[in-house]
Amino acid sequence: MKNMPDNINTEPSRTWFLPYSCRCNALSGARVLNGHTPDSAYAGIISEKNTRRKLLNGNWNFIPEKNNSDIFTVKVPSNAQISGSSAENSVGIYQREFTFPASWTGRDVYICFDGVNSYFKLYINNEFAGASKANKSTKEFNITPFIKASKNTISVVIDENSPSAIFRDVYLLARTHEHIRDIKVTTSLDTFFINIESSKENGAATVELYDDNNQLIIRKDSIIKNSTANFQIKIDNPINWTAEKPYLYTALIHGFNEVIPVRIPLRTFETKNSVFFVNGTSVNLKAVNIKDTNLDLKKHIPLNSVLKELLHLKRKNVNCIKMHCSAMPAFYNLCEEVGFYVFDESASESLGTDSGFAPIIIKAHEMTFTKQTYCFTNTCDFTNLEDFAILYTLKTPSQVFAQGTLDIKCAPHEKTYASIDFTFPEFSFEEFFIEFTCKLKKDALWANAGYAVSSCQIKLPVLQTIPETETTTAMPPISVNFSEENEKGIMIIEGEDFTYKFDTKQATFTSLIYNGIEMLEKSPEFSVCDLSPDYGCTPKQKLEFCRVLSKGSKYITLLASYSIGTSSKNLAKFSVLWAIYGSGEIGVGITADVTSDTTKISRFGLDLKMPAENNFLSYYGADSCKKSICHSLPIDEITPFYAQWAVLHDEDGRGIMIKGMPEVKLSVVQRALQIDYKQNSNSANILENQFFYSFTIKPIFTECTDLLRESRTLPGIAEV
Repeated sequence: MKNMPDNINTEPSRTWFLPYSCRCNALSGARVLNGHTPDSAYAGIISEKNTRRKLLNGNWNFIPEKNNSDIFTVKVPSNAQISGSSAENSVGIYQREFTFPASWTGRDVYICFDGVNSYFKLYINNEFAGASKANKSTKEFNITPFIKASKNTISVVIDENSPSAIFRDVYLLARTHEHIRDIKVTTSLDTFFINIESSKENGAATVELYDDNNQLIIRKDSIIKNSTANFQIKIDNPINWTAEKPYLYTALIHGFNEVIPVRIPLRTFETKNSVFFVNGTSVNLKAVNIKDTNLDLKKHIPLNSVLKELLHLKRKNVNCIKMHCSAMPAFYNLCEEVGFYVFDESASESLGTDSGFAPIIIKAHEMTFTKQTYCFTNTCDFTNLEDFAILYTLKTPSQVFAQGTLDIKCAPHEKTYASIDFTFPEFSFEEFFIEFTCKLKKDALWANAGYAVSSCQIKLPVLQTIPETETTTAMPPISVNFSEENEKGIMIIEGEDFTYKFDTKQATFTSLIYNGIEMLEKSPEFSVCDLSPDYGCTPKQKLEFCRVLSKGSKYITLLASYSIGTSSKNLAKFSVLWAIYGSGEIGVGITADVTSDTTKISRFGLDLKMPAENNFLSYYGADSCKKSICHSLPIDEITPFYAQWAVLHDEDGRGIMIKGMPEVKLSVVQRALQIDYKQNSNSANILENQFFYSFTIKPIFTECTDLLRESRTLPGIAEV
């Protein structure tokens, strides 16, 4: 395609719209969303009966350039690179047939490509009709001279390798020979300015304006002179569009036996001193990058999938989407209807979709043992806090002490204060929290009444008592035997309700039997990942020694030492102190020294592989920014999280508890519980030259155990 113009026989660019045959169909087709609540809102599919449009999406034949005899079927629009028996890329010919509708006789026919990822040539019935580098913008061709009254063949020749070559809609439009060619709409806070351009120099046009319930507000007529006509429509008691309350009017533009619907917001935008204003009010842009969403605009995405993602973002209180390329026209229409500002990359604030923005910021203000005062900041731009119900709960992980609802009035961008009378104790072994949840009072397009738009948790200033320590004196005794002399071989530790086996040659447990049930599927292993000296050698982990350090009637401790390195360099050393107590608890203390030759350690931890039935997780840690006791359904994998304690157990409650001192980093991968060193830095690598961490392991049966008591009990080391 070198040395060819970018566009041949393409129509001049215009505002995207679809013409309809009558008023009712136009009003129905104007909305991308149908319904006014989340239960009834969906992305509508425009029926061919309602518009003078014929979609050509679907199965097309593909003829690869390299082998013209190898024809196979592809989907248009396409989400993936062409693949077939002999095709290596998407270079070739896309081809399909269509039947010319008899009702279109006497009308001009246009073909529209909303997105092609390559320069292409268009042929109708084997006659050259035009060419374009449509890329991510709509290109339109008048193909009336090439159309037959019966079957017709469309051929699109792609001469450049491009994955998902035709990745957006392809469709035909039937237009009257003279028609409205383009529409431009601007607004103030109470007035619409509509300019139309026609293909005929003289004529007449009419604009009907409807409210969001399709009730006619006003009708205006105008004469078309020099191919243009202008309308100015002022609204009494106007309703302005904002991202929080996206109200849209519908203008029906009549001309030349066509009806064109346009959904129009009444609003104004401006920027002063780097501050963005909507309708004269400064707005906080709570933005997300389009690349951080599930919307890949380089691919074909069904409207229902687009709507689902937009509602997901809306429920995280996002109000702005930062674009990096143009989108299909329906995307912008959906953003108007759901309520989003759409910007380029200059938006100042953004987040990933795993987080969100809170419409209310709540902070502790003045705290006493009998009365707590909180500050409520309204971060909304146009919504008063009286539109939300603010629920509070005073609780510990095991008990709820008080609940209630606050009705607070606070204007946008303002703050106010409210108090709660509650007397909490001066001391507690449990943490005390107050949790606030902000809920919608009424249905919105993106969520029903009662939907929680934000929540937060504030720790109350209750002094915590020191965790109880179970001294070895109070523990049952243990017996320790070795399979070999000099405390070597397999060490067997038997207690009141457990039997553990520890291989001193491998420095790891081979069995943890509790109440007659084996808790391990395989021996625990230390995993040190991506320890790199940067010169191509794979470091190896070597056990230097393992020996009994001390032994009593109710406990025993062992020390194991490891080195990691290559044949020429030592990269790290780490030592593990194992302590087995008469209570069945196992203490683990790890000390690591890393040399300067080590440039990367992405993970340092212990893996516990448990039986398949141990597929339930209970833990005390942060969940959705709140600390609480959390329970999961059966799980296979869980991304890293931090917890004070966690239990991976079976359906009956038998499992292994891990306790941090005071916190531990955990994850689950293929039923293996991974216990990792919790880094002090935010780096992806462990950068400390020396570090220490500790935790305890204990088989438990949660049906017969006070889980909270187990979680706060630590073993003693001194034996009296």
